[in-house]
This record gives sequence, C-alpha cells and structure tokens, in this order.
Amino acid sequence: MFVTVRYGEDERRIFNINCRNEVLLHQIKKRCKLERDEVIELSDETGVVKNLRQNMDEYGVDFLKERETVILLRVETTILEQPPALPTSTEEDFLEPPPDKTVFIPMDSLIDDVDGKGRKGKAKDKKKDKKPKPPPPVKK
Repeated sequence: MFVTVRYGEDERRIFNINCRNEVLLHQIKKRCKLERDEVIELSDETGVVKNLRQNMDEYGVDFLKERETVILLRVETTILEQPPALPTSTEEDFLEPPPDKTVFIPMDSLIDDVDGKGRKGKAKDKKKDKKPKPPPPVKK
C-alpha cells in the first residue's frame, strides 16, 4: 500500500502507508529533504487535510487511500493573543492555553494549476495562442 506525495517543483515520491503516521511523516521529511523540525501535513488534491499529526500513533492506511496522490503541506501555527481578562476571572481561566491559528501552506509549486495542465501543458497552450507567422513574400 502506497501513496504518491507531490511537493516542490513538480516532484513526486512514493511512500508506504502501512506504518504509524509518526514514521510516515518522518520519512517524508527525510526523503523530501526537509528540516527535521519542519512541521508538515498531507492533504488530498481537493485540499482536504488528512490530520496525520493529530493521530501519530495511528496507521497511515486509516487516513489515506491506497495509490492516492497527496500534497505535502507546511504547517505554521501562531498563537493569538487573548483579550484582557475580566476582573471576575478565576485563576483557572489563566491556565488555559491561548487559542492558536494554524495555516497550511502547500509545498507544491503547481497548486495554483487549476486547469490541471501543469507547466508543460501551459507552455503548449502559449504556443497555440501565438499567431501564425505570415508566409515570406514571394520573389518574382
């Protein structure tokens, strides 16, 4: 059982999903030459995030379809500041962590390729769009 991970400049790698998500994400970082401390996630081609990070002890086969193509995402989390506490707050209110905002950034340069043609297909379209050159004048 495997999936194809898309990343970078139209690069693809195949990964075995019959392992724990922790191992799968580690191998993806290693083989895609990412930093060890980089936080990553996967999504399907429609943009649905697979949430492997929240289920590190589960197996990839429970979250990914066999032979599926997935997109590698970089995860950036920022902590949002809480509004000032009201005077009636209890000490327990301050023990809760502040809310966070998580942003998923595709690590595939072709994500904006909405027509599915990729760079090569777009280059062909540009050639089609060019006006044909007029024939050279005939010398008499």
